[in-house]
Amino acid sequence: MSGEAPVITVQCLSLREYFSASNMKSIFRSFVYEYETPKIVTIHSISIALMCRLIQVLILIYGIAYLMIHKKGYQETNTSIISSITLKVKGIGYNQTGPNETLVIDGADYIVPPQENNALFLMTNFIRTDQKHRRCAGRCELEGWCPVENDRDIPNPIRDALNFTIFVKNFIEFPRFKVIRKNIQQNASYLKKCNYDQANHKICPIFRVSTILDIVEPDPVEQMNMLKYGGVIRVKIDWKCNLDKLLEHCLPEYTFGRLDGPYKEETFSQGFNFRFASHWKHQGQSFRTLTKAFGLRFIISVSGHAGRFDVITLSLNIGSLIGILGLATFICDIVALYVHRQSDVYRQQKFQDVDLNLLRLETLNSLTEGMINEVAKRKQQALLVGHVVENNDAISITDSPHKEKFRRNKEQRPHDLHDQLTTSSPSVVHRTPAVSSELLCNDYHQRPMAFANSLTNSPSPSSVKHRRSITTRSPQLTSLPKGNHEQIDMIDSINTDFTDEDSPIVSGHKQLNEFRSNLNIKSSSLTTTGQENLKRPPPKLETFL
Repeated sequence: MSGEAPVITVQCLSLREYFSASNMKSIFRSFVYEYETPKIVTIHSISIALMCRLIQVLILIYGIAYLMIHKKGYQETNTSIISSITLKVKGIGYNQTGPNETLVIDGADYIVPPQENNALFLMTNFIRTDQKHRRCAGRCELEGWCPVENDRDIPNPIRDALNFTIFVKNFIEFPRFKVIRKNIQQNASYLKKCNYDQANHKICPIFRVSTILDIVEPDPVEQMNMLKYGGVIRVKIDWKCNLDKLLEHCLPEYTFGRLDGPYKEETFSQGFNFRFASHWKHQGQSFRTLTKAFGLRFIISVSGHAGRFDVITLSLNIGSLIGILGLATFICDIVALYVHRQSDVYRQQKFQDVDLNLLRLETLNSLTEGMINEVAKRKQQALLVGHVVENNDAISITDSPHKEKFRRNKEQRPHDLHDQLTTSSPSVVHRTPAVSSELLCNDYHQRPMAFANSLTNSPSPSSVKHRRSITTRSPQLTSLPKGNHEQIDMIDSINTDFTDEDSPIVSGHKQLNEFRSNLNIKSSSLTTTGQENLKRPPPKLETFL
């Protein structure tokens, strides 16, 4: 394997790769299985903490007392209202038209025009002029309606005009809640006797002109000028219905106001007036009665507001209140960052600078270091496997001459082999110098196998040493079937050595067999590990921007 460091190339994803199925799948997994939460920094400061709690308390008071209770933030509301109004005026008045002439008028005379949409004109004063279609006398004779109207001298208003009564009939509907109401909920006996009063009869739909004038203009002089020159009055009917309560509590509220300016402030075109005429013919001549009417114009407006409890509306308002509570944190952050004397410390803890280029370099360095370590580890494993193989070859070469010699002796004298070995002098076992050296593998030291010198140099000829056979059978032979006895015997005969009973070669053979089995196991595991490392996919580098 080469010792050069691997080359790593980092490049941004193209548009096609970004919208690929695998990338979209990873994005979806991160969206489903990953959760992000903001970083929280705790500040141990009494001043900032008290300021934060004070702002939060004020926001809670505003949200609970005003939004939830006063404005009924737990209700779904409906302000689109369908309304219809009917107006009727009753009363008889009279006016002095001459020294001994009195004109009595009723509703058919002073209601002009008879019907309007959401409005009413009540005539309280007038100037009438009977005219004939002819040439009018003067410096220049002009054909027209004569005589000309004289409005310089305005008469007094109609008497008893303050006692006229106005009956207002109103029908409404809230289409969202399918609720229909009207302002006439009382019985007939009550309606025949009641007159509107702000203190005692607030729901009575019958209004006296004097009561309305007292409300819109308390000044008596202004009241008289309004009757003489006319004026404009607003009547507002407001329906505020809490549908969480009984429907009988859904009743209107009446308010009044003056729309035209006071006479003491207006110097041009004061009051409200208009002209209308009635025509007839007599003996082939055309006549008309021209009337300049002064009076009070009532403009009726209807508005409504209905509410009913709704869980969604309540949830939205609670969420809005929680969002408003974040205003306290925002204000405290501004104070801590720019006003507090230790703002630098808080700024260091609050914000974290991230350099994307530096992060890329750190990622590449860590990745390169990891790959270098992996390459070094693989080299070490390869060297270890090669050392083990060389040791196995040395052992097999060292054992081969003895095996061949024994095989030849066995073929020549198969019957008296045991007798010859027991009666003959101690044999000399020759070992190659390669085995006498220590074999080092995983801190395991193989015991030396060259004991021939110690045996030949033994000075005691009288000692009797018994020899025994040592068979080194590999563990793989135990898994062979029972029918292969000849093959097993042949392998055992090759792997059989004869040594003295008190020789350390016996224990050396045992340790050698254990060493061989361990080497086989480790070599197989290292081979498997190397294959797994080769099959391991290359590391994946992700850059989050």
